Amino acid sequence: MKKLSNFDWIIIIILFGVSVLIDDARSSLKKLKVKKITLLFIFLAFFLLSSFALTGQTRGQVSPYPVKSTAYWTKPTLSLSEAQSLARHDFLIVDLENKFNNYQVLQALKEMNPKLKLLAYSNPMEIHLIKYGDRPWQNRIIDEIVTTRTAWLLKTIAPINYEGFIATWVAKIMGDPDRKEDYAKFWSGMLMLNMSATCPRIDGQNYEEWMAQKLNREVLNDPIWDGYFQDNGTGNISWTHPGQIDIDGNQEADNDALVDKNWKEGMTNFILQIKKAKPAQFIIITNKGSLDFLNITSGKWFENFPNDYLGEKWANGWRQCFENAKKMGPYTVFQGNRSNVNFVLATTLLLDNVYLAISQDDSGIFPELEIETGRPLGRYENKNGIYYREYEKVSVMVDPLKQVGKITKK
Repeated sequence: MKKLSNFDWIIIIILFGVSVLIDDARSSLKKLKVKKITLLFIFLAFFLLSSFALTGQTRGQVSPYPVKSTAYWTKPTLSLSEAQSLARHDFLIVDLENKFNNYQVLQALKEMNPKLKLLAYSNPMEIHLIKYGDRPWQNRIIDEIVTTRTAWLLKTIAPINYEGFIATWVAKIMGDPDRKEDYAKFWSGMLMLNMSATCPRIDGQNYEEWMAQKLNREVLNDPIWDGYFQDNGTGNISWTHPGQIDIDGNQEADNDALVDKNWKEGMTNFILQIKKAKPAQFIIITNKGSLDFLNITSGKWFENFPNDYLGEKWANGWRQCFENAKKMGPYTVFQGNRSNVNFVLATTLLLDNVYLAISQDDSGIFPELEIETGRPLGRYENKNGIYYREYEKVSVMVDPLKQVGKITKK
């Protein structure tokens, strides 16, 4: 049986006291022969008070999952019913637009789970091609960039199509209609922005400096936030358009190594500007499980775990992800989906610094997370490619090649 909280006892005492008062009032009313309509009014008041109290009880009573978990909410709006489920996690990544669209829901999340940490989500590397009615903050960013700061849009230079060195040289001098500047694109329906240290300056700032300042002043200054989540927090960018990126705005494609060097410098400065503006306990997570920015982040996000874009391909990149995660901060996350919950959950339990996330924009209830593990009894063990770890109440087994994870109660 679930132990009653202090809030539960308060509600019980209030309802008991009101019921006693109603009973006394009813006895007095009978003696005074007051009209039935007055009695009906008193009972109606009692019903409304009870409903209010019970509603508060429902919103206030959320039991966190026993295992470490988080949720990834990139929608610009969030309802109270969705929040009721999401509040059961240890921390929640929420699109920053929710601060402007439904602030009261963010407050309700903290009421439902006072220990819950909220991280503001943004994707500073891109802007939408169109404006959406439920994204007021980004709409203002779009307006400013496309009207007065277009130099900050990342550009590509298409390769010359002529064959031979002489023809290529002549075409370049004379002007080649097939060699044109274009806007860099990564995600469908969006344009990329130049996060590099060599991005052209406007009014004394480059893009990453300006964006970090905007976030600090207009979003992260609110104490509702316990941290910041940066999507597309990659330390290199040439892989999106190999050999084509104009990283300094001089209408020339730059060498990939130079592109990545300047990109990483700009990204580092962006994170540091946010970090320096916040207290030490402020959480910063970036989305990509690479070893970039480890000394200035609180953890990393492994999207669609396991993934093989980090290098090694063994077990779909499981071992590379796992080894990288061991070197990361206390808010590292393996993101699985509904079809591989047990496998990814078991993998997170092999390490002490990793949380589980399930899918994206998913406010479901997950019975798989309702498991008491107790304390770990030691580190994990690797026996011929099968990983094991013992807890007080469960045994964990992970077979990366078969993508199988088992958590067995003792």
